[in-house]
Amino acid sequence: MDSFFVELVKTLQAEQRQAKQRANELLDMPDYMAYFYWSGKAKALADTIQQIKRMEKKGTAG
Repeated sequence: MDSFFVELVKTLQAEQRQAKQRANELLDMPDYMAYFYWSGKAKALADTIQQIKRMEKKGTAG
């Protein structure tokens, strides 16, 4: 049982380090790059939602 928690803590610490590193990379980006980065993420999410909606329509119509 103890080894499970040790591994869990190690995993969480590694994820925290990666999140901090990514946040620092984003903070180092010029504003215009950050804008396009997040705009791209938002567009990708919107495209995915539209694709899911199209798939749902095909599923119910077909």
